[in-house]
Amino acid sequence: MPPVSHTLLNRVEPSVFGVPFLYVALFGVYVALIAVLIWAYRRGV
Repeated sequence: MPPVSHTLLNRVEPSVFGVPFLYVALFGVYVALIAVLIWAYRRGV
């Protein structure tokens, strides 16, 4: 795990809908990266 995500996202106590915050934050990052890939594919970059 990169140091940035370990220090900023590694929160054990808070949870979103019963899921640890780290998993929710990583899921958000992955969704954003996939959205960028889809956007680039549609633009034909």
